[in-house]
Amino acid sequence: MGRNSAGEGFLRGFLRYAEVEQFYLWNVHDDPLDAFQPLLDRLGPPRSPIAWIEAGDRAALATPGALHIPSPELQREAWARRSAGAAAYSLTGVTHTIAETYIMGEIAGMLIAPVEPWDALVCTSPAVQSAVQTQLEAVADYLQDRFGVTRVPPAQLVTIPLGVHAEDFTFDPQARRRWREALDVPHDAAAALFFGRFSVATKMNPAPMGLALQQAAQRTGQPVYWILYGGARDPKEDQDFRDAAAAFCPDVQLRFVGEAAPDAHGPIWSAADVFISFSDNVQESFGLTVPEAMAAGLPSVVSDWDGYRFSLRHQTDGFLIRTTTPRPGLGTDLAYRYAHGLGGYMDYFTAQSQFTAVDVEQAAQALAALF
Repeated sequence: MGRNSAGEGFLRGFLRYAEVEQFYLWNVHDDPLDAFQPLLDRLGPPRSPIAWIEAGDRAALATPGALHIPSPELQREAWARRSAGAAAYSLTGVTHTIAETYIMGEIAGMLIAPVEPWDALVCTSPAVQSAVQTQLEAVADYLQDRFGVTRVPPAQLVTIPLGVHAEDFTFDPQARRRWREALDVPHDAAAALFFGRFSVATKMNPAPMGLALQQAAQRTGQPVYWILYGGARDPKEDQDFRDAAAAFCPDVQLRFVGEAAPDAHGPIWSAADVFISFSDNVQESFGLTVPEAMAAGLPSVVSDWDGYRFSLRHQTDGFLIRTTTPRPGLGTDLAYRYAHGLGGYMDYFTAQSQFTAVDVEQAAQALAALF
C-alpha cells in the first residue's frame, strides 16, 4: 500500500541523509532486535550509528529530543509524554488517508490532548491540510459552544510532500527491452502504465482510463498497450478491477504485472511511455505514483483531484484532466450514513466515487498527443 511505501521510503532517506551523530529508534512493542534486521538490511547502511530505546523508557526520548510517529495518531503519545514533561521532546506525525472514522477521531482529539506548539502534524498536500483544518475548526467551534472555551490552541499543521528515491526509477534501456519482451509489447508501440492497488472502491474505477485509451488508439491509428502493475488482497476485487479495465477498451492490449513481482517495482516504469491514473475518491490524499513517474521521466495523465493536482504542473510534467463533482453542500446523505455506521468504509467510498467524473475526451486528447 502507498502508506507502507511512503513510510519505508522516508525511513530509508532519513537513515541515509540525516546529518546527525546518532540515530535513535524506539522499540515500541519490545520486539527482539533481530526482527528488525531484514528491514534495516533493505534500507541500506545508515549514515550514523543506531541506538535503540526500550519500550518502557519513554524518558529516554528526551535524548534525541523528538519523536516521529508515522501516522496522525499524536493524542495518545501527547498524554503519555506528560510523565516526562511536555517540553521533554517534540512530537511529529504524518497524514495518509484521513477519511477513516478512526483517523478523523484522532485528528479531532488533537485539540483536547496536550499537543504543544513545538509539535506538528505533517500534511502531505494542501488538499489534506485544508481538510484537516476544516475538521479542527469544526471541533473548536463545538468546544466553544459546549464549554464556553475562549481560547483553543491551534494544532501546528505543515505541508511537506512525500518524496521518492529518484535513482530507483531511472530510465533503463535494458529494463525496457526486458520487460517489453516479457509482456509481449513491441519495442516501438505506445504503452501506458497504471501502477497501484486494484480496487474500484478505494482506489479508482478503471473504466475512464480504458475509455480514454480506447479513444486515443482510434485517434492515432496505432496499437496501444496498457500495462497494469498491482493487485488486490481479495481475489474477487482483483478480478473485478481487471474486468472493468478490459471492458471499455477492446482495441487496447492489456498486460498485467502482479505485485508478486517485487523486482518489477522500479524497472517496470522503463517499459512505459506514459503514466495514467484517474483517482476518483477521497482516499487519495497525495498520490505517490506521480512523483515516481516524474523520477522515471514519464509524462503523467492524471485526474485533477485532491493531492494529484498539487504534485503535477499541467502541460509541464503531464496533464491534469478535468474532474468534476457535485457542488459543495451536496452529498451530506452519504456522509451521514457513513458517520452513523449505516454503511461501511467501502460503501461510502464506492458511493462517493460514483459522483466523480473524469473528462474522458480531454484525457484522450492528452494521450493521443503523447503517443
